[in-house]
Amino acid sequence: IFTTNIEFGKWGTIFADDKLAAAIVDRIVHHGRLIEFHGPSRRMSEALMFDHTNNQSTTTSMPQ
Repeated sequence: IFTTNIEFGKWGTIFADDKLAAAIVDRIVHHGRLIEFHGPSRRMSEALMFDHTNNQSTTTSMPQ
């Protein structure tokens, strides 16, 4: 299993060689299955929600 947030067309910049990147991608997807997800990130929304509730609890003043 491989996961990445970088599209295959940009792998050449990571491996510093477009031909090497193309060969790697070719080997990976030849017998594999490619699954792409689109839309808003659930992890991002959960992280923002956690941050929001965490900030509220730290900024609430204590009764005096």
